[in-house]
Amino acid sequence: MLKEATLPAYKFCVQASCTQMILNIHLILVLQRTGLLLGKKQSPQNKSSTIRQDKKV
Repeated sequence: MLKEATLPAYKFCVQASCTQMILNIHLILVLQRTGLLLGKKQSPQNKSSTIRQDKKV
């Protein structure tokens, strides 16, 4: 009885952990993409600031 009861629970736990990992990976990818987009938006400002610094030198 105990084995029959714990087996579905074990399967559910494995599925839950797998979906949690997939969700975490998905979140990381989304964050990386948004970070890249933000970086691209900020990059012209950074380039202009570095050029200004070069001109000062």
